[in-house]
Amino acid sequence: MKQYDIEFVSQEVNISKSKLRYYEKHGLIKNIERDDQNNRVYNEQNIELIKLIACLRRLNVPIRKIKQNIDVNHFNDESLEGILLEHKRVLREKVEEYNAYISEIDGKLERAGVKEV
Repeated sequence: MKQYDIEFVSQEVNISKSKLRYYEKHGLIKNIERDDQNNRVYNEQNIELIKLIACLRRLNVPIRKIKQNIDVNHFNDESLEGILLEHKRVLREKVEEYNAYISEIDGKLERAGVKEV
């Protein structure tokens, strides 16, 4: 099985090495092997999990929620689908909230006679 160092994984997934260590410390990434110099050594499965974690974090899924799913079942398709659907719903609510703010600002600007450029 091919193995990768932390530098490669950091660049491949586009997250910092410190964030990788943080994820490991908080139990999101488990069973990371070590080489003879005690450096972390990642495999393909680790990298795929890290990519998933990074994606979920970009969606603002809390680390606690990600960890719960990793602890329970290492993200089967059903649990992942549920998490993604829930966060899609939350993001849509945020979009509606921001659109309401924009409309409110537009109304104030219009009343003030300000025209957008």
